[in-house]
Amino acid sequence: MLHIGGLRTALFSYLLARHFDGAFILRIEDTDQKRLVPGALENIIESLLGMGLPYDEGPDKGSAARLSPEYGTVRPELLPDFGGDYGPYLQSQRLPRYLAVIHKLLETRQAYYAFETKEELDAARVYAEAHSLPYRYDRKFRDCPVDESLVRVAAGEPHAIRFKMPTEGIIRTPDALRGVIEWAADTQDDFIILKGDGFPPYHLAAMVDDHDMEISHVLRGEEWISSFPKHVCIFQALGWELPVFVHTPSVLGPDGKKLSKRHGAK
Repeated sequence: MLHIGGLRTALFSYLLARHFDGAFILRIEDTDQKRLVPGALENIIESLLGMGLPYDEGPDKGSAARLSPEYGTVRPELLPDFGGDYGPYLQSQRLPRYLAVIHKLLETRQAYYAFETKEELDAARVYAEAHSLPYRYDRKFRDCPVDESLVRVAAGEPHAIRFKMPTEGIIRTPDALRGVIEWAADTQDDFIILKGDGFPPYHLAAMVDDHDMEISHVLRGEEWISSFPKHVCIFQALGWELPVFVHTPSVLGPDGKKLSKRHGAK
């Protein structure tokens, strides 16, 4: 359901779009299937419209079903030109496009198959916590021969696909509000870009959509700053121009604590 922090960010986005005669877009990021809430989509739409924030493009506007599954076997550059209509606006309907991008990252050796089980990953986290160590994925399969990985995939072995983050140097993330934030590459993990359930997480799907939908400005909460290096590296790996990112401060309650779905934000 839409909460006060999301509503404020939507207001900023709406005003920015109106000021520059741009488009204010409602995109539903529903690739985390376990967190889907019945009625939430309707709630978001009703809330935005009820607060006077009509959107120009969204799941109930334009041709939301024009990217059909058969395009999954076609190279992305051969997808039809929708004449400025960038739908569909539900990410669960855009899987062929995400899979095409992930395939490209695998082909260019910028991503790899990872075969750890959930139990193995959980055990590693428990060990790190027990020894007061920061958890860091061990990149066990990063350099696994491609042929060997493909044999395991073909055999039906459960797996995820991870993105290869730089292992040395500095990652620079430009924020229009905060300036350039620098991160040591060796503090970053190789993160999942395709989960075992066949859906990509936000870290991949939203970046692809921002590029494909020609998003100029991304406004989002400051809780995404820690993930910003991942997103910048995805854009760089694919040779795409980075949108302008703005991470908005959190909305605080009278007690100075961040308002959230669990704390004060109805």
